[in-house]
Amino acid sequence: MKRAILVLLGAVVVSLVPAACGSGGTSSSAPQPVVTVTVTYGPHTPSPTAEASTEGMPRGTVGDTLTLTGVDDAKVEVTLRETERVPKLVESGFEMHPDLYGVNVTVKNLADTPYVDGATALTLVDDADATYQCNNNYEDCPPQLGNFTIAPGDKRSGWVYFEVPSKRQPRLLQFIANSMTQETGTTQVGEWELE
Repeated sequence: MKRAILVLLGAVVVSLVPAACGSGGTSSSAPQPVVTVTVTYGPHTPSPTAEASTEGMPRGTVGDTLTLTGVDDAKVEVTLRETERVPKLVESGFEMHPDLYGVNVTVKNLADTPYVDGATALTLVDDADATYQCNNNYEDCPPQLGNFTIAPGDKRSGWVYFEVPSKRQPRLLQFIANSMTQETGTTQVGEWELE
């Protein structure tokens, strides 16, 4: 009996993992006016939520700086400096990484308090409306932006890489302020066109 339950539980987990961890993400046919972001912090910590406002969403293109506000009076300037395609890397018969699409960003804290965030603030959207999140750091790529704490007036810069198949064309990059927040509130989303 225990063996049958474990086999059944294993089958459920195996069937759910590709849906939760697929590299292609999800697609959406109609833009939504408000996005809800849920961040989970641990088994015993409640999961707070932050609403991301798309109303009056700041928009730009490569090279533009957008000013975004978040919860607890957070205010940041985010600059999309450049983008690059990185082909799949195979060494000694082993795939070191798949095809990648990189974005180089600078985040400057304009608030009077430290700003805490990370690469999780960035989402890439391709020409099929699939979304991608940063999953890894890649040793063979330039310095990458991970999790960070920025003092008032200071800034952080680096690359963020997304596993985007070469047949897909990235079209949008989104940055949600306070993506790692433990507070509840409204935060802005900035969006850059990549085509």
